Amino acid sequence: MAKLSKAGIMLNRKWLLICVAALGCSSPTLPDDNPTIVGEIYARNIQSPTSGNRPTMHIKSSPSDLCGIIFAIGDESVLRRRIGTHTVSARLEDFTVGKSVRAWSEGGLVMESCPAQAFAIAVELLD
Repeated sequence: MAKLSKAGIMLNRKWLLICVAALGCSSPTLPDDNPTIVGEIYARNIQSPTSGNRPTMHIKSSPSDLCGIIFAIGDESVLRRRIGTHTVSARLEDFTVGKSVRAWSEGGLVMESCPAQAFAIAVELLD
């Protein structure tokens, strides 16, 4: 069995801290551009032609918005929760009906219909 010196242990700890810091910095972030919609979750898991078997969020910009947008949520969708001036990871189950959110679609692309349909690249829960 090999022995580690104090210098070797310190070096290993240093590399461990570097690796942990790198992982912490690589958490998914929200897009820099304006969101596709800011509003409230009106319904969850409504099937649409574009959603397939993915979970969905139907978001309306206001109570008078007749259509809103149904966003399909995939494994690659970034889900974040705003707390003050920063965001943390969120779980899909945190996004419930009545919650205020901001959502982004790829390049702002939305399939025009009523309700409109899009694939969410990111959704931010506004607490």
